Amino acid sequence: MDVASLEAAIKARALDLPFYLFAGTEEFLKERACERLVQAYVAPEDVADNVHRLDLGVSDEADLFAGLGSFTFNESPRIFLLTNLDALPTARRAAFLDRLAGLPSLERTFLIFLAGEAGLAAEVMRRLGARCERVDFWAPFENQMIPWIQKEAREAGAIITAEAAEELLDKTGHDLRLIVQELGKLALQVGKGGTITPALVETAVGYLRQDSVFDLVDAVGRRDAPRALRIAENLMHQGQAALRLWFPVVSALREFRLLHDLAADRPDLVTPVTDRLRSILRLHGRSDYKANQERKTLIDQIQQLVADWPPLLAEAILPNPRKARHLAQALNYTRRELIELWPRLLEMDAAFKTTPVSEVLFLQECLLEIIAPPALRQRPPALEAIPLE
Repeated sequence: MDVASLEAAIKARALDLPFYLFAGTEEFLKERACERLVQAYVAPEDVADNVHRLDLGVSDEADLFAGLGSFTFNESPRIFLLTNLDALPTARRAAFLDRLAGLPSLERTFLIFLAGEAGLAAEVMRRLGARCERVDFWAPFENQMIPWIQKEAREAGAIITAEAAEELLDKTGHDLRLIVQELGKLALQVGKGGTITPALVETAVGYLRQDSVFDLVDAVGRRDAPRALRIAENLMHQGQAALRLWFPVVSALREFRLLHDLAADRPDLVTPVTDRLRSILRLHGRSDYKANQERKTLIDQIQQLVADWPPLLAEAILPNPRKARHLAQALNYTRRELIELWPRLLEMDAAFKTTPVSEVLFLQECLLEIIAPPALRQRPPALEAIPLE
């Protein structure tokens, strides 16, 4: 059963099995499905008696069976939400699931397992069999986010343009809970059937996404100047020190330079790798199944190629195959650009240690000179104001 079918069955009160497994990694969508299940099946006055959440990492399995053996004096079904099943030791978990599978018909009772790990989900399905329905909850793929936001807006009673959805996504990131929360506020402002515009999103929604240093390095690697400047400002306003943001950027540029230098010295070794890195780069922005499989295949091929390199080179270039996606960004820069940038990086690094008057502005100017050097042929004013020794 997919999520849409589950939501339709909940709305129609047509769930007909005692066990449901909510698998996958998108916790917000799981929790929302649980809330909708409770709202559809349990009268508000019966929730306290009929809805039970059991954390198996803390509670004993006996608590569940005691609850199943009791009854309530109302007509609403009982719902048991079970979390942290993986906290049980393997043998104990198997015995627990087998005991549930052996229970007779459970009238007006639903047991909902919330599990993310694939192996655990498979075990639950194997032991509970045909009496259990599995529903996988995943975040929408990158190319599905805008339609998903538009669908959520319709559910909130409003319409959102694609441009406004992109603006909202830029401000919130891929935090589905945050997106739904902000859509609710925007829908209230435009009224039922109203249209949410980019201008409204711009004025009504603050910059809410939780940026990280990794996001900053990614923006520099992709040569996305507006995003890099915004992330740098946001992180520094959160209390991050400028040097702690600067060092990872310089480290990434060193790795880019190393790859280009090695490609110039040993094209026989590096060209097959850079060809595949270029293919990874072309997959940017795609997160559909086909793209993910292609990306995985390319990374596996790179890992096999690098395994035949001298160990020192392999460790320097690709100590971990997960770095392949990051290293592909080296191809967004040319070797000549990096060579010409190197003396300026040394100057910038020295200037950082003199504590500029405006660290935010100084960091942004340095990032801009790295990402878009043609736009800054003159030395930035902040650099001129700081003596370089």
